[in-house]
Amino acid sequence: MDQIKTISIKNRETQLFVFNEIKVLEFGKVEIDIDDDIKFNNERFFSVKENKKKKVLLISDDNIFLQKALINNQNIELYKSNKEIEKLEGYDLYVIDSSDKVFNVDNGAVLSFNSAVLNLFKFNKFDLTGQLIMNDKELFQYLKGKFYIEKSNSFIDSDNHKKCGLFDSEAIVIKGISNNIKYIALGFDIYDTDFPITPDFPVFIDHSLNYLLEDMDYDSFNVLINDKINSSEKYEVTTPSGSKMKGECQIFERGIFLLKDSGSINYISANIDISEFNQSEKKIDSGVIQEVSSINIKKDISKWFLLLALCLLIIEWVVYKYEK
Repeated sequence: MDQIKTISIKNRETQLFVFNEIKVLEFGKVEIDIDDDIKFNNERFFSVKENKKKKVLLISDDNIFLQKALINNQNIELYKSNKEIEKLEGYDLYVIDSSDKVFNVDNGAVLSFNSAVLNLFKFNKFDLTGQLIMNDKELFQYLKGKFYIEKSNSFIDSDNHKKCGLFDSEAIVIKGISNNIKYIALGFDIYDTDFPITPDFPVFIDHSLNYLLEDMDYDSFNVLINDKINSSEKYEVTTPSGSKMKGECQIFERGIFLLKDSGSINYISANIDISEFNQSEKKIDSGVIQEVSSINIKKDISKWFLLLALCLLIIEWVVYKYEK
């Protein structure tokens, strides 16, 4: 339901208004009730991004290493559950500690330690040994890699994920997106490695959270006509007129753009760059800017016509007087 607040303000007056009664403000429009020639300049759209903490569910039988590494992140709210949980919903990220149970996740993101998740990835070979080869700068940046993995399972190759960590050619750490769900999966049990007791572990967890919980790939929630929204293919963009697209989106309309994925909805406001109108008058037609400087041309031409007409009258009067 629309929430509307009307205020009164005089010309060139500045006032501060606080709208406490407006709840859950995500986007809106400010409109000035003035009757003038440039109507579109009387309204501006805006959107608000609230920095909410992400909800993370740790599914584990009291794994103190994972809990401590996660709780250090100030951008999340950590919740815990045992491995008997049946339905996974309502969280931004599920961290699944080693389990024989096959989990079904259809929302949020997944960080899995030696646990199967339906329709995301599948194990290939089991109980492999070897030396970890780190193959992803995003996850392993600043890691020294001086930890031992006793054994690990590997994953079946897929176009949906990247091989981030390997035993020889077998992928034991992967990251990717499948069914609109972002995931990182490790093929080894956290108790089959000394990784958690090294300084590398909290750094790896922090990199994983950044990847799995990162916001959309654009810089601002308030843009101008002719700007671009650079969102990933994961997000569907709906324009103010109702068109839908994915990926890079050129802004040709004023109003509120909706960006939606499987787990979140965000809004971007698009407005005219008013500074452009200091040089020439313009108007908007269905959200598209059009030049109307011809109005000024017509005004200028009319002056010359009046002057020409006056000259003709003078000449005609002179000729008339001469003939007499």
